Amino acid sequence: PEQSLRTSIAISLRKAGDDDFSNKVTVAAVTLATNTADPAERIRAIAQESAAAKQEARSGGKGVLEFMQMLPPLLVNALVRGAPADKVAEIMGVNVVVSNVRGSPKPMYIAGARINAVYPMSIISPGGGLNITCFSYADACHFGITIEPELVPDPWTIIDGLEKALADYTALIKEAGGREKKSAAKTRTATQRKASPRKKVSSAAGAKPPARRQKGR
Repeated sequence: PEQSLRTSIAISLRKAGDDDFSNKVTVAAVTLATNTADPAERIRAIAQESAAAKQEARSGGKGVLEFMQMLPPLLVNALVRGAPADKVAEIMGVNVVVSNVRGSPKPMYIAGARINAVYPMSIISPGGGLNITCFSYADACHFGITIEPELVPDPWTIIDGLEKALADYTALIKEAGGREKKSAAKTRTATQRKASPRKKVSSAAGAKPPARRQKGR
């Protein structure tokens, strides 16, 4: 697509040593770089924009959430309900909701039957039309896709794209791991060469043979 999907991320504003029992968090809109075909470049673009958003928020920058919190709740409700859905998404700078939920690390059972998978269902934001939620359970992660049919008529396109992207990112991890192993092997070889003592080799050229004893007559 020409334009990338954008989502919101939570940013902690809690400073080191702050143990207050309160929420200190904000949100920022970042790109998912879905308009970039190369998976490595896509990851870099997401990381760069996410890092910039976190730095701006933690340096005192105000986002949409902070401005909305300054307004009276009745006014915020009226704005959200009265504005067209596409305008709400434009104001928020988000057109897809992405979330992850930590589930049980151990298998769960119902009436003695093991639960094999847990697929989450979530909500969609005004003008967004798409929610992607990941739920971790036991030794796997399960994805739930919630859509607005008028905006996303073919959800299987999203699902197929998720599977392809996961395969691309897995290949990148394996490739990076192979490079690290090769680099570590070279480092060990170089270290072993430096640590091994050199053997002295005497040259035969110009070496005098040992003197023979002459027997007395």
